[in-house]
Amino acid sequence: MTEKGFFNLDISPINSIAQNKTIMITVPTITPYKGRKDNCSSATKILREASKKFDNKKKSWDFDTGSSLEETISSIIDIGNFSLKNDPERDREELTEILKTFITQGKKIIVLGGDDSVSIPPIFSLEPLKSVHILQIDAHLDWKDQIDQEKFGRSNVMRRASEVNWVKGITQIGLRGLGTSSEKELLDAKKWGVNILTSLELLELEVQDVVKTIPKEVSVYISLDLDGINPSELPSVDSPVPGGPSLSYIIALIKELGQQRKIAGVNFVEFSPISDINDLGLNASLRLLTVICSTLAHVSP
Repeated sequence: MTEKGFFNLDISPINSIAQNKTIMITVPTITPYKGRKDNCSSATKILREASKKFDNKKKSWDFDTGSSLEETISSIIDIGNFSLKNDPERDREELTEILKTFITQGKKIIVLGGDDSVSIPPIFSLEPLKSVHILQIDAHLDWKDQIDQEKFGRSNVMRRASEVNWVKGITQIGLRGLGTSSEKELLDAKKWGVNILTSLELLELEVQDVVKTIPKEVSVYISLDLDGINPSELPSVDSPVPGGPSLSYIIALIKELGQQRKIAGVNFVEFSPISDINDLGLNASLRLLTVICSTLAHVSP
């Protein structure tokens, strides 16, 4: 029996993709920290399988996207799992090159992890765009240079992003509580020029206010760590932090960004099935993913 993709779509070969389609690829893991349990590597399989339950609702109206589910999923192509070689450096390089080919062709990408280390190769793949602004949604700063001698793990994402010359700006929202970063990392981020909007600061901001802080003249890439969302609505993450923006706030922000800016792609990471409660996080994640697919479908080329 042929394996089916997200929303029960066929999994398509890389060399047969229409120009106006958004590419979806799943990456169960890429650079896990040694000696640490990886609770996110099963996420892609579980999310893909769970999305198939909507097969009988394709004609249903979606009040979040303003379209039918059928219209949303007709815009995406699921190319299946990235083939891991269990060699993190080689895997990062190969994934970067695959995604770079799509970016060069003008296609938009959705990369599903996996832990947050999966976010690094997509950011590296954006080089052909020459000028990119990253919007990171995350409870944590992710500016550590290295942890246990690893420089490409989940806590190093924005530090690595800051080092490539095509990333011209970074906005990080939803930060709160305690993480691995120290004051040094915070000062490094501010010195680089990162616009940090904490969870508390978001309480005073409409989504339009956040979008206005992002330049109009560059492509935007969304780096979405699910722990950026309030864990009372999305508990299925490895490092939940109390508080944070609601699921509806993030949905509204992504939709507004799609209307006002050019989104090049999204990475969607840190779904941890073992931490879920009564499928609350699973259903919230699928809702968010559906909105992302719809938003990218309506972004101007």
